[in-house]
Amino acid sequence: VLTWSLIDGSDQGRFQLSNNGMLSFSGTAPDYENPDSNDSDREYQIVISVTDGNQTVDQNVTISTTNIIDVDPEVSNLEPVALNTFFVMENNPHVMDLNVSDVEGDKLTLSISGGEDGSEFQLFQSGTLQFNFSPDFEKPTDADGNNIYLLDVNITDGVNSISRSIAVQVLNATPVLTNSHFVVDEDSPTYLEPKAKDESESLTLESSILQNPR
Repeated sequence: VLTWSLIDGSDQGRFQLSNNGMLSFSGTAPDYENPDSNDSDREYQIVISVTDGNQTVDQNVTISTTNIIDVDPEVSNLEPVALNTFFVMENNPHVMDLNVSDVEGDKLTLSISGGEDGSEFQLFQSGTLQFNFSPDFEKPTDADGNNIYLLDVNITDGVNSISRSIAVQVLNATPVLTNSHFVVDEDSPTYLEPKAKDESESLTLESSILQNPR
């Protein structure tokens, strides 16, 4: 049975060695841009010892760190500006579909990372962003009560992350006239009762006659 151990080296504390001889970094993985080797030269020096109970061999080992291309994820329909503004009609929970990609083909994780009104939304891994409810223009629930909802989204590939800020402005839906065509007999004092509806339950609708409407 072989017994493995780390016995020396200026970077001994950065590693761990299992009973079956598997060597790994302890704690965080090495970062080429932020070297933490003893000499900050991106080369780690250790001494490994192995014994079978009768004979022992000590070996100097150097582990070198190589650079890899670190590319941020991309989201093509959100700009890296202070605020991306979108408009939605009231009673419509859907906001947008984020178009995300990663040139390295890494799996991306999407999340809502902040914003005054971030808790009012949900972001699916498919990229769909929507309200947790159907927004009501007459009953805003955003922090400022002005029908402008603010949130931040984060996209990460596990190493690199990007964040985007979004403002969602809820617009008022126009009332709808449900019966606009009437048939009456000539010379008949017929009373007409136009009907209209608005999605809001808190408003009172008023109607009026316009001269020569166009």
